Amino acid sequence: MFIGNHYIKKKAIVKYKFMYFKKMLKDFLISVKIKQVIKYIKLHYIIIFIYFRADALVMFIF
Repeated sequence: MFIGNHYIKKKAIVKYKFMYFKKMLKDFLISVKIKQVIKYIKLHYIIIFIYFRADALVMFIF
């Protein structure tokens, strides 16, 4: 009885750990995707900003 109970507990813990790991992995991937998107947006903002500043500079010079 005790051995059976212990086995079930161990199985439950393994299952729980696996589920937790999967959840962590999913959260990690989501956060990485968000970071990449933010980086991409920032990069575009910088490019657009520089482009517009250069445009303004050119118009100011000429």
